[in-house]
This record gives sequence, structure tokens and C-alpha cells, in this order.
Amino acid sequence: MKGERDMKRINLEEVLEQFSILDVPITADIQALRRARNQILHQLYEKSNYITQQQESLALDTEITTIQHAYLFIKRNYHDIHANLDAIKRFQIK
Repeated sequence: MKGERDMKRINLEEVLEQFSILDVPITADIQALRRARNQILHQLYEKSNYITQQQESLALDTEITTIQHAYLFIKRNYHDIHANLDAIKRFQIK
């Protein structure tokens, strides 16, 4: 199938990892993705008020970057991902 061949350009493991980072199902819509990202970032913001060392600050920055990357990756590839949900689900089962 053409859609599945196109989907192979996107690493299926990475797709699943990015959804896992945001803790949303692969069937989540854009609004659910945005809410999940915002909720996680809000929690990290609250945590940032208690950070005292530079090393902790860098770790928090890395977490924020990871969350934002996951959101943008999914949003950028959203239509390809959802057009190929069956292939992703089969890959997820393996």
C-alpha cells in the first residue's frame, strides 16, 4: 500500500516514542496533544520555581525541549500518522 510505504519514511518507533512522551494515545487529536503538552509544561514551570542549581536548570531545559520536540514532531507529521494508524497499530503490537 502506498500509504504504508510513505509512512516508513517516518520512523514508527519514533512516532510511538513521541506520543509516549506526551502520554497521549496515537489516536489523539491536535487539541488533545496541545492540552497534554501544556499540562506537562505547566508542571515543569511549577517545578522550576524550586530549582537552585544550574545542573537542575539544564535538566529542566532538556525536559522542556523534549516535550516541545515531541509536540512539534507529531503536529508536523499528524496527517501522515493518522492516515496510517493501522500500520502503526500493527507495528505497536509486534
